[in-house]
Amino acid sequence: MTMDAPTAEQSLRSMIPMVETLDLRVTEMDTGKCVMLLPEQPAYFNHIGKPHAGAMFTLGESASGGVVVSELTPLLDRGTPLVVEITIRYLKIARGDITAVATMSKSAEEIEQILDDGGRPEWVVDIDLIDGTGTKTGSMTALWTIKPH
Repeated sequence: MTMDAPTAEQSLRSMIPMVETLDLRVTEMDTGKCVMLLPEQPAYFNHIGKPHAGAMFTLGESASGGVVVSELTPLLDRGTPLVVEITIRYLKIARGDITAVATMSKSAEEIEQILDDGGRPEWVVDIDLIDGTGTKTGSMTALWTIKPH
């Protein structure tokens, strides 16, 4: 069951201090999708006065975690979701607020079935980074798993 945006944001802020530090905001939650915002903040600019690559990476990784936790809440008593690998491509210089749109490649039901069959599931979360002008400035792919308890 998908969390609503305020519940997801509160959950992420309590679990991941960096979400609070960067003032990341959950703006949308839907089945298999989490949208988060990194507001433009000079404290997190790089040497050319634009959003820092590390802050954008953290935004994307956090959005991927948001969709994973939201979708897999009923399974969290069985294991811990963990990122196995993340790749990122910076496509253009970002300007203004940055939005991360994270979508899961597998449904919660598919992941649960793998666990039920005794396997260790792996799935991809794709993340698009979009700047304040509406330009796609980056893309990420996060590989997730659940480590059974």
